Amino acid sequence: ITGAHLNYIYNNTFDSNSNDNVIITGTSYNNTIDSNSIINGASRGVYISSDSNNITNNYINQNKSHGIYSLNGDTNRIIGNTIKNSWSAAYGLWLSAAKNNYIYSNNLDSNVDYQIYISGVCLNNIIDSNIVINGLSCGIYSTSDSNIFRNNYLDQNSSTGMYFSFGDSNIITGNTVK
Repeated sequence: ITGAHLNYIYNNTFDSNSNDNVIITGTSYNNTIDSNSIINGASRGVYISSDSNNITNNYINQNKSHGIYSLNGDTNRIIGNTIKNSWSAAYGLWLSAAKNNYIYSNNLDSNVDYQIYISGVCLNNIIDSNIVINGLSCGIYSTSDSNIFRNNYLDQNSSTGMYFSFGDSNIITGNTVK
């Protein structure tokens, strides 16, 4: 989706595409990607570089790069997705230079590198009530400032449950880390 608005992409299967399975870029806004199966992509499951979109209730599995990658995507809502088995040094969910996003109630399981990675100038994001389990590295890793990490459940991540490096003024509350 490039330069498109108000689209509803629902109940589709995106399987084995030669690049990213789903791309939302440019001036696209107010699009909803809901209840899709996004699997076996040669690169990222979902790539977002636009604002005010909804990525909800998708099954994102076995993509060779990141499950969801948001670069410069602001005010997006990423809610209720299952993100599994991203591999080849890939993150389950990666926000980079993204602001004012709401990351809520996602299930991240068995991703090769960081399950949730917040990097660059990522400000005022809310990472809330996610289940982050069985990661082969860190559960949540952040190098950014002024974000809220609350009510997340992290268990059996091989490296560290939550790791914060060089980030200031984050709020970290109500999380369970085992």
